[in-house]
Amino acid sequence: MHIQIFFDTCILFSYLNPIELFHPDAVQLINVINDSSKFTIKGKVKDFRGYILDIVEDEFFNILHHKMNQVLQDIHDFCRQTRSFTEEELTQRLTLLIRQEFPLANLIE
Repeated sequence: MHIQIFFDTCILFSYLNPIELFHPDAVQLINVINDSSKFTIKGKVKDFRGYILDIVEDEFFNILHHKMNQVLQDIHDFCRQTRSFTEEELTQRLTLLIRQEFPLANLIE
């Protein structure tokens, strides 16, 4: 059940917060989600909100897992680069990101 919730959350995150600003190839992930004909439906589950979800073949989850790892790596790299920033510099940079409405800015903050 936890894995289902995780994947459900990742799918929602991909729809609501496109990551192309961080990864130019992320559009492929959105295309994969939108073009379900590329995958065979393996079954249906009810998620924690009561919605019925189609479970597709493993390749979809492998792609999704890879893309989410890229996002996490970006956050990790960002944090590593900003270790030398003063609090004021970091606040200024994050404020600029948030104003530009980058999807991950709030998460990084």
